[in-house]
Amino acid sequence: MGKVLQHPITIILFTLLCGVLVISLRKSSQKKSLSSQEISTLEEKAYALSQEVQGLQEEVERSKSLEYKEKIIRNELLMQKEGEYVVQLALPPEQNNFESNNSLKKPASYREEWIEILF
Repeated sequence: MGKVLQHPITIILFTLLCGVLVISLRKSSQKKSLSSQEISTLEEKAYALSQEVQGLQEEVERSKSLEYKEKIIRNELLMQKEGEYVVQLALPPEQNNFESNNSLKKPASYREEWIEILF
């Protein structure tokens, strides 16, 4: 029995077996760490989604209130109560838009400027 354990083939086979076991354990630990990272990422996403769902549920509850419905009716549909008047103010024209349009139509010479002014 002692001679079998000291035989070079037995030692090589034992070394190979130990190497395979070490490689297998290393791959298993890598898979475990990747799985735990993926689980933590998925837990973070689940928490964010649950917060979003909670916010949406609160918004739904707010939308059921009479104040919210009145706000929508007044602002979106421009309706009013009896005896009220709705006043809409026009927005002032944008100066930047006007200046940018004029800069695009700039004539090439003085003659063209005078023609544009006169006609």
